[in-house]
Amino acid sequence: MDQDETDTNTETSKPKDRIEKVILPNGNEVVVAGIAKHTTSLGEVKSVMDSLEECVKSKGKENVVFLGEGSAVSAGVSKESVEIAIFGGDQQAMARKARELDVSAVDTWDMSFGEQIGSAKEQYGAENALLWMLSQSSIHLRDQGKQVNIENILSMLDQFGVSKDKIASSLGDPAVAQALESNEDGDRFLQEQTGFTFEEVNTEQEKYKQLSQVAYPFNTEDDLSRLPEGLKEAGKVAGGLSLERDKYFAKKVDQYSQQGKIVFVSCGGAHTDNFLDILHKEKNNNMDIETKEKQEKPTVFYHASQNRSITELSPRAESVRSEEEGPVVFGAKDKEFATMFMVPSDDRWTMKSRFNGTYVQIISDRERFQEADKGGAIYHLPPESFENDPTKGVKGNVEWTSKIAVKPASVEYYDSGLQAMLDAGVQVYFVDQETFQRYKDMEKKEEIIEDLKKRQSENQTRNIGVKRFA
Repeated sequence: MDQDETDTNTETSKPKDRIEKVILPNGNEVVVAGIAKHTTSLGEVKSVMDSLEECVKSKGKENVVFLGEGSAVSAGVSKESVEIAIFGGDQQAMARKARELDVSAVDTWDMSFGEQIGSAKEQYGAENALLWMLSQSSIHLRDQGKQVNIENILSMLDQFGVSKDKIASSLGDPAVAQALESNEDGDRFLQEQTGFTFEEVNTEQEKYKQLSQVAYPFNTEDDLSRLPEGLKEAGKVAGGLSLERDKYFAKKVDQYSQQGKIVFVSCGGAHTDNFLDILHKEKNNNMDIETKEKQEKPTVFYHASQNRSITELSPRAESVRSEEEGPVVFGAKDKEFATMFMVPSDDRWTMKSRFNGTYVQIISDRERFQEADKGGAIYHLPPESFENDPTKGVKGNVEWTSKIAVKPASVEYYDSGLQAMLDAGVQVYFVDQETFQRYKDMEKKEEIIEDLKKRQSENQTRNIGVKRFA
């Protein structure tokens, strides 16, 4: 055997399944059963199936709840037998086994595939949601030794009960969904976004690595910097979804635990460690579970000010979000978000938001804005003292705070706050007061997006940083 070969027949080289029990503060039990590698072989999933059967025998079927992975659960329980379900993968077979054992409930710890695409579209735009889906699918098809193309992707997803129509509906953009119509349409979409085609993904390892990297949930800024420009934003999707999936997991475990059920969780890969981390980080006897922040802390934060000569940013009493938190220094993860604060304003006449992954500022008084716009600076801040509390301020991990003074590492100067926003890709709209009030009264932001699509942004007027809403 050559030195660069691996003897896959030796016992030590085989990845191991993991089965771990966690006793919750309320005395209830969660069994996390991690399949080492996704498989279509019944023999390779036997140890986890045996663990489920043993759990049911010892605890009683009426006391056990099975939680499996996403669409695989509904697809698996509909199959006639475990032997048939395994052709759709280990998670389908596990769900079918749970149904045959007649446990009290067969449910999913995961978001449905449609929900994941919808959430990705909402946060990052339809194009990036589709690129994430193509990346996930390319990995599975490569593992199966199949060519990566639209036809094979749709065929594989159909086995999981995810139809082309369901994907198109979740994307919510017919122009983007056109990529699903044929291999040629898929190639055209991929080339427009990345500069390469599925044929190159199949024949050039570097192109495959770039596309598959998008599916990785722990991409760092360095990882993203190595991707083609059209994949950089898509490379953030998996990290955002992993946080949402953890919330689903925590909610489901909490739900059944409060009913006194034994929860058997079937998962695989990195999910095993992620879920065990969550379970071991309980905060109290009410099963209040912390979800794990999987996205790494950014290497730099951004702070905008009209003051061009700041040498140190100090926590200020006027920036207090809550008495509990106290004075803080604010830092933005995204420069786009920071630029929206260079010109002093408030929500009585401006609206700051992010629609489908695109930052937007809507301004109801152009003259007032221009008078207030004195330019300023964007300060680049070192990350060490910054923390994120998603329950305060802007939702998610956009806004971070430091409780101690921070010295900028570098600074960018701007003659105009408007120019800073346009250059950063913030979509700026000047509207009349009546339209602005109508936007504020709208309950669904999708209604605002649809109206903005009919209007010309300042970006389009000046042809700077134009972005299209999904």
